[in-house]
Amino acid sequence: MSFTLALIFRENVRKRKISFRDTILSLLTMQGDFLSTTSHDFFQHRLTADIPSLSALHQQRAKLLPDAMCYLFYHFTQRLSAGQTYDGFQLLACDGSDLNISYDPDDRESCKPSGNGKRGSNQLHLHALYDLCNKKHADIRIEKTMVSNESRALVQMLESVNSPAKTIILVDRGYETYHVFTHIMAKGLAFVIRTKDISRKGEIAYGFRLLDRELGQRPKILCYTEYGTFEKRSCPV
Repeated sequence: MSFTLALIFRENVRKRKISFRDTILSLLTMQGDFLSTTSHDFFQHRLTADIPSLSALHQQRAKLLPDAMCYLFYHFTQRLSAGQTYDGFQLLACDGSDLNISYDPDDRESCKPSGNGKRGSNQLHLHALYDLCNKKHADIRIEKTMVSNESRALVQMLESVNSPAKTIILVDRGYETYHVFTHIMAKGLAFVIRTKDISRKGEIAYGFRLLDRELGQRPKILCYTEYGTFEKRSCPV
């Protein structure tokens, strides 16, 4: 184990039923099931006497420092191929997803109320920046869902973009803020952001005016909305 890994993982040299390697692999391969089930599936090739207890597995997992999985993620993705492009451009798509975790009503930062007096649920929010051409994650952020902020997470993940002049950022609704626009343009990136209909008052795109081209022609705009797709050949009023 390298010196860097030794700083991140509190692993001692004493022989154990669960090695550092098995601890990591069991975490990476477990599915959405009870720990007893996933643990049995992972260690089923062993003799009965060599199958670790759930208590032993908990103890080994507790030795992992908070930066452990983050370290593995970045060092793994950096070794994946990144040579594919779209006409010379890297396409990075950003979106988020909620992940259910164990119920804890005292954790207000992750406990999401359901309303109608029903029990809520605890969730984490995953923000992902995905390389479409190379089919790999360029960066991720994980936050507790009640304090998560998609715009802030995107701005943070933009720091991992190495070739801004040859990168296009693609994002869905929810990210269309002036804060995001400013950071993307300041970094020299091109971007495509989906917004709500430009005719809807109160939305960020409402009342946008597009400058005429030098020849006096109106630019052709392709608008994608929740109601379908339509083309506008004149600037909105």
